[in-house]
Amino acid sequence: MKQIFLTFQVSKEDAFRIAEASHEPHTHDNEELIIGIEGKQDLFIGFKTSLIGAPLIS
Repeated sequence: MKQIFLTFQVSKEDAFRIAEASHEPHTHDNEELIIGIEGKQDLFIGFKTSLIGAPLIS
């Protein structure tokens, strides 16, 4: 059976590594559900940037 959902837990170190990476505009062929219990998240959707704080679901 093909796995329908993939679940990842991102550590503080992972978050810093991701934040320091290059962020070129891109698309996904899948959906993402991000649940944050601490911190803030920059969203870049439709060529607009928004900063949202935890708790968050995006």
